[in-house]
Amino acid sequence: MGGRAVYTKWCAACHDPGVIHPGTNALTVKYKGVKPGVLLEWKDLRPETVKFLVRHGISVMPQFRKT
Repeated sequence: MGGRAVYTKWCAACHDPGVIHPGTNALTVKYKGVKPGVLLEWKDLRPETVKFLVRHGISVMPQFRKT
């Protein structure tokens, strides 16, 4: 499964564009316009950072196991 398919299956419900998505809403509030709330618009996300946050979770975002 490619990166986009993984995002669509596991991440989009919280991180797609729109205030109805809790992850997007939380990032919009946190970064106050310095960064976009929509993760797909971030250009500086390193794969290592994404892997760490997905595996360990952050705030109310749960951790995800490799399986």
